Amino acid sequence: MVTLETSRVILRRWREEDIAPMADVNADPEVMRWIRDGGVLNQLQTRGRVQTWESEWESQGFGLFAVEIRSTGELAGLTWTLAESPGRQAGDECF
Repeated sequence: MVTLETSRVILRRWREEDIAPMADVNADPEVMRWIRDGGVLNQLQTRGRVQTWESEWESQGFGLFAVEIRSTGELAGLTWTLAESPGRQAGDECF
């Protein structure tokens, strides 16, 4: 299992208990206006996304990380690393 740790956060794979707080983030119009078409997601849709992200870890060996605040254990959101590929430029749509 891939885990990256700093003094403030832990980047890790997804857990079942991450779905509810991630669904809260995905249901916030102020957050989601910056993501794709700006539409909010419910808990079921968020669960589907998390399952997709975990499947990508399994099939590709990398994927989106859950970001955990080290001091509280609270889910802060997500982040990712990108595999370098020909033609990709800074600012390209990632997901």
